[in-house]
Amino acid sequence: MPEHAASLTAPSASKADSRSRRGGSGLTRLLLRACAFALVACVPRAPTTVTRVLGGEHVRGAFVSPYAYEHYLRAEMASARGDFAQAASEFASARLGAEDDPFLAAREAESLDASGDHDGADRVLAEGRRLFPTSEALFLAQGRMLEARGDRSGAAQAFVQAIEAAPLSSQGPLALSALRLAQGARESTITPLVRYLARAPERGADALKVRLRLALLRGAVDDALTLAEALGTSSDSERRQLTRLALDAGRPAAAARLATGLRATNDRALLLQALMAAGRVDEARAMLRGEPPEALGHARAWADFVLALEDSQHAAASLEEALVTHEALRPALVEAELRASRPAQAMELLAPLLSRDVDAPTRALLGRALRRGGLAGLADELEALSPRGTERHEGASATRDQAPTRSASSGRRAP
Repeated sequence: MPEHAASLTAPSASKADSRSRRGGSGLTRLLLRACAFALVACVPRAPTTVTRVLGGEHVRGAFVSPYAYEHYLRAEMASARGDFAQAASEFASARLGAEDDPFLAAREAESLDASGDHDGADRVLAEGRRLFPTSEALFLAQGRMLEARGDRSGAAQAFVQAIEAAPLSSQGPLALSALRLAQGARESTITPLVRYLARAPERGADALKVRLRLALLRGAVDDALTLAEALGTSSDSERRQLTRLALDAGRPAAAARLATGLRATNDRALLLQALMAAGRVDEARAMLRGEPPEALGHARAWADFVLALEDSQHAAASLEEALVTHEALRPALVEAELRASRPAQAMELLAPLLSRDVDAPTRALLGRALRRGGLAGLADELEALSPRGTERHEGASATRDQAPTRSASSGRRAP
């Protein structure tokens, strides 16, 4: 082919190739779009309902977005530290998701009520009841709020409505039973629990909770301990009651195991008592040495445990240090000095108390100090002046409020 012919045909071939490439590129783009659309269509959307584990039970409920759940967690944390106004605000934010939730409305109402905003709590509760007229959570919240306000009749009615709204749930029967117990109506306390078991005898964790409450009300320690172990968890009030029941029944090991799970400040005395009863004295002593006098709710309770757990030397040293800020511990320090065979120090400590009317326990301590110091005659005169007389025996001691006492080794330091 001549050169000019080749030069004429080359551009034509080049254009054809270009059109072919453009056509192929367009087809490729079309296929890519179709694949992308298919992939997007195949991505699962957020479910409208999900299964959660609540109290050991699998419960289906509305899907909660991460945004709402974050606010819910912040709300519960604020509530746990006692900041109920902040908790209410966070619960309100958690309700701003795609769908409202009766449980969140109930928690917001209770938080407002706990913060003192009773009108706001009533408004939120009324709004929730309009949206969810048969919600157990809202009936339970209403009952708890009314009980806190002293309206026990209204609270009982709300708990009955909760039972009617969710007959297979244990929350309503347990709440109604606790309310009747607080009212002193012990005979009718077990009725809602027995009725619940009659209609839902095989309902897993819920039935265990109800049977545990029944066992506690009846004082059946073996059944209660077995049920608590099967349940794996219980409320602090039930654990507290179980611990006392185990102590009374002579089951100190079980009592100590139960009390170990208690973390509230006002439960530390019960834990110490359980540890001592179980023979775990070293643990109890180590725990006590890390606690200030006010840690057990009352300085005298702390002093009683000091006298019960420590030898006379350590007890006197601890109580002497605490006396600087807790004058009420002076009689306990006198007791420690007497146990350490230091009557002179004991009488010196008692001197400030003798300038005013002396109560019977102080008079008894003084009498013991006088006898220990070889002044039995003076002790007899003191007893003769007492309106009712005091204990003459060497073993008499001040009344102990909570802790049992045990023999302490005596020591002696320079007077």
